[in-house]
Parts: sequence; structure tokens; C-alpha cells
Amino acid sequence: GGPLATDYNTALGVAKATGFPHVVRYTMNTQQQLDSGRSVNRQAVAEGLPTALLEMGQNGSRRPADVDVIVRGMRNALAYLGVEATPVADTPKPQYFEGTQSVPASFSGLWTPTRAGGPVKKGELLGTIRDYSGKTVETLSAPVAGVGIYGLAGPPVRNGDSVMTIAIPGDIEN
Repeated sequence: GGPLATDYNTALGVAKATGFPHVVRYTMNTQQQLDSGRSVNRQAVAEGLPTALLEMGQNGSRRPADVDVIVRGMRNALAYLGVEATPVADTPKPQYFEGTQSVPASFSGLWTPTRAGGPVKKGELLGTIRDYSGKTVETLSAPVAGVGIYGLAGPPVRNGDSVMTIAIPGDIEN
């Protein structure tokens, strides 16, 4: 069958209302996808509820400017849902993405990134892994063009760990 049914328009409206710069749509087409790694958002999908997993990044920063962005985003999302009377700020149009591509390490060792995230071109160098004697055992490049929305700061990395997650640009409003 097609994607599991949720209220996509409400979820997209909440995501847009936050004012966060990136909105990534993930689809779950099978029960197996839904059951692999239960979480609050997967449970909501299982119940057919609108689901938005909101992340701002910054590695859990407690800097006032980063916290303010999150608080403003949550208040705007609540206003969109009618829980709070008015939004606290106008929100710019986010950049939209249709899913992500993980970049897994094939070796364990010491990860040295050449970049932390942001726009990446297909084939662009992301970093290297060295074994514990200092020998380069793997060089990792972007498998797709997009925006790095998560990057492993390192240095320790294990075989199979994702060193970067790249969001793939797409028109998700349709």
C-alpha cells in the first residue's frame, strides 16, 4: 500500500509555524518501517495522528539565542494549533527536504570532519577516518547533494555509525 495515513497538512503546518530553517518529510510505507525503533513520533504515526519531530540542532546548546529560537518556535507551533492565542513572531519560509541520506562509516577509528554541515555537493569530501596508529583507513564523500543536518563531531567513530545525515531538497508542499 501507500504511505501510512496521518494528517500530513497539520504536521506540515506545525513544522512551518516553528520558523525553523529546515523541514524534512519522512515517509513510512510499511509496518516494518514503523516498528523499527519505536519512538513517540512513530507511535503517533501508528495512531494516524499528525506528527512533527522538531529539532533545532546546535548540539543541545543552552546559549540564550539558541534557546530563544526554540521557545519562539514552540510558541508559534502552539498558536498554529490554537493552544496559544497569538504567534510570537512571523516565520520565514523554510527550506524543504524529501527525506535524508545517511553517510555511514565502514571502519572504526578517529573521525576528522572537513565540515560540520550545511550545503554539500555530491562527491564533496566530508572527512577521513584514521585507525589508532594514525593511518587513513577511509575517506568519506557526500553520496548526494543536499544539506548536512547532522554531522558527527568525532573523533571516535564505530563501523556503521553515521558521520553525516544529508537532507535531500524537495517540494513537500504538494
